[in-house]
Amino acid sequence: MSDGMLIRTFREQLENQSTTLAEQHERQKRGDRLIWWYFLELEGFTPQEIEDVYCDGGGDLGIDAIWIDDRDVVHIYSFKNPEKADKTFPVTGVDRLLSGLRLIFDENHDSVSSPELKEKIDAIYQIVPTGYVIHIVTSGQGIGQESERKLQSFVDGTQTPSKELFQWQLEDIVFLQRRFYQKNLPSVEEPIEFATANPPHLLESGSAECYFFSATGQQLASLYASYGERLLQRNIRADQGNTATNRAIFASCTGDGSNNFIHFNNGVSFLADSVNWDPMRRRVTLTSSQIVNGGQTVRMLRKAQLAGTLKSDVIVPVRAISSGGDRQFGSDVTVNQNNQNSMQTGFLRSNDPAIVQLANSLASIGFYLERRKNELKTATEAEVKAIEAKIRNKLAGRVIRLKEGTQAYVATYFRQPEIAKKNPKKMFQSQEDSGYFDRIFSTDISAEKITISMAIMNTTEQFVAEFKKRMLRKRRRDQAGEAASDQEYRSILGDLLVDRHPGTIDQAIPQSAIFLAATTFQDWVDIRKLDPKLLPDALAENDNALIKEHLLMAFDFARDNPMSMDRSWPTMMKSNKFVAQVVAYIKGIRKYHRTT
Repeated sequence: MSDGMLIRTFREQLENQSTTLAEQHERQKRGDRLIWWYFLELEGFTPQEIEDVYCDGGGDLGIDAIWIDDRDVVHIYSFKNPEKADKTFPVTGVDRLLSGLRLIFDENHDSVSSPELKEKIDAIYQIVPTGYVIHIVTSGQGIGQESERKLQSFVDGTQTPSKELFQWQLEDIVFLQRRFYQKNLPSVEEPIEFATANPPHLLESGSAECYFFSATGQQLASLYASYGERLLQRNIRADQGNTATNRAIFASCTGDGSNNFIHFNNGVSFLADSVNWDPMRRRVTLTSSQIVNGGQTVRMLRKAQLAGTLKSDVIVPVRAISSGGDRQFGSDVTVNQNNQNSMQTGFLRSNDPAIVQLANSLASIGFYLERRKNELKTATEAEVKAIEAKIRNKLAGRVIRLKEGTQAYVATYFRQPEIAKKNPKKMFQSQEDSGYFDRIFSTDISAEKITISMAIMNTTEQFVAEFKKRMLRKRRRDQAGEAASDQEYRSILGDLLVDRHPGTIDQAIPQSAIFLAATTFQDWVDIRKLDPKLLPDALAENDNALIKEHLLMAFDFARDNPMSMDRSWPTMMKSNKFVAQVVAYIKGIRKYHRTT
């Protein structure tokens, strides 16, 4: 198949998939289709995680999403989804984006009209970012030279002598196709051989064998030439492009100090079903193998080889780990080999004894804890059957993801909604890293509490999701000039909320799921002294009356205490301080009604 045919069929696939996603999530804008497809299919985000990074809409300054990863790198996205594949990313879009970035980083963002964008800007100012990456994402063909010059000029203007603060990267239809292809390729099943001058050093530890040896840069570059990205499917980090790190690798393997490459580079790690050393042929043979760490190194070696500048004296350290076909062990190796990369912290904690025990406890009451991201998505039919046999239930409705389950518990029983929503990575960090892992996964936690807190969270999230649907429909009716468009709100919120707080509803409710889980839990358990097991059903009773009551009390409190609102509504709904203030207000109301 030609490259042109490949891109055309991929774009057809992209259109079909993104249209289906738009229908499922009631997204009308064409740009939203690409945004949702990108984060679901390429980044593996959940719908709620997409909502958390999404900020497209009126007053967005050309910024459609902002994501702060676990390394405190700020990723800023601008998306374009043209109807014609030959369209480039427009220069007007780049101009708008750069103007917005200058406004934000000049600390002059009070004029930003979008509450979603303002909330994310506030989050940036609450951390010390380690860097910024601007993602120019388009389903069209590339970017014009004028736009490229403007972006590079902006990036160059932020550099310091010691640090490259900003980077930008183009992710057009060719890039998207390559990333999708990489994620869906099988492992390299063909045996891979390395000729080595010396026998490899073998270590047997635990349940696996590990071989240490060296390979020439030419060997590894030729290996990549043969298999391409098939070789790197389990390498979590995709091609990073022209970054400072990659430029340094390229310089090391092409410059005067190339004979010291082995001392400057961390090397390449392979994971294979089996690794064998043949002393007669002096060959190390890997079967069913993947590179799980060192993908950038191999790509740069191949780039230098293609340019004819790869030095013949480049030697690379290689580690080959034999998994014996053990899928679980292979997954563990991949996680831990990549723990310096941009990954969710909870994923790296998935094999902590406390998490494993919690998973076993949940299985005993019929629930499955998905400890690793996308674990079920890649599970075989036999593996699914084994899981269902263990939990004695079908998986449907019985799966709790590690991050979401922990967030629900932290927002309720642990009484720290701000950590759950704004700083979820701290849930899995140790006390030495200013985290809460040891305190959360202590003797207080139990499988029953996790399931109760998840049921509470599911109910509040369903309420918020239904409100968001009504909000979109109301906006469409308002744009069409239809009368009584607020009926969309009255049918879910009732007249009292709509009449008393019309200006607050749109700003606060879309971000209120964790806030509602926290306040209703503390009201139910701490103030009213009721059994938490009864709360999920109580929240859903009488057309979500308890949820609406809590929203009304929170809005009334803010109206009567304006000094409490020192941030935007989306930010306040994630604040421990605001939750405590509202709970205290609710306690006063409950006490008053008991005495009158």
